[in-house]
Amino acid sequence: MSKPCRRPTRVAIKKLRSEKKRQEKVLNAKRRAMGFVPTSPAPLPNSCSPFATIAEEQAAREDAVSKQMRLLRKELPALLAQLEQIPDPRDPKKRRHKLTVLLLYGLLMFVFQFSSRRETNREISRPQFMTTLQLLFPEIDTLPHADTLFRL
Repeated sequence: MSKPCRRPTRVAIKKLRSEKKRQEKVLNAKRRAMGFVPTSPAPLPNSCSPFATIAEEQAAREDAVSKQMRLLRKELPALLAQLEQIPDPRDPKKRRHKLTVLLLYGLLMFVFQFSSRRETNREISRPQFMTTLQLLFPEIDTLPHADTLFRL
């Protein structure tokens, strides 16, 4: 003997949707009366790239990176000094990287908005990225694997 289906019927689903829309209208009317303006999320632009040539795009990217690095170079010494004051809980015999380097690595993961440790390893370990990073931060010799940061 089979159990009756608990899934709502099409008519019940339509009724739930209309009830939800009615409740949203009532809520929006109350918010308007209180002076709030209901906002909808900004739509994504439906346009082509603003760059006409590869050189323009490269110049825009270099400008964005240089501004970001200027800010980091300005704020980083004070930040590194504060990070050095954090006691390192790891075993001194097993340390390969300084704690400040690990924390800087985590900061770079956040700044460059990497979505995963795998992506971080893939991008940061590229020769071009490492060369550029060492030009900007000469105190960095090597960077740890992202899993090292996770174990911290």
